[in-house]
Amino acid sequence: ATGLSYPQCILFKHSIALGIVPNAWKTAIVIPLPKKPDLSLSLKQRMTKLETVFMENRRQIREDYTNFAS
Repeated sequence: ATGLSYPQCILFKHSIALGIVPNAWKTAIVIPLPKKPDLSLSLKQRMTKLETVFMENRRQIREDYTNFAS
């Protein structure tokens, strides 16, 4: 994650400065995950999202920085 943080930081800053956020950064794939083995009951499912690699990496860097700073 550390090796990617500098180039991603540059991309993120340019995105903020230009006011343009790529669509790939704003979308997520949401899939239901069953809580219990019975897949027929939709009430026993929870929703989860699959983040893009970029956003997952940004989240991890933010968490690492927050943990380091505290």
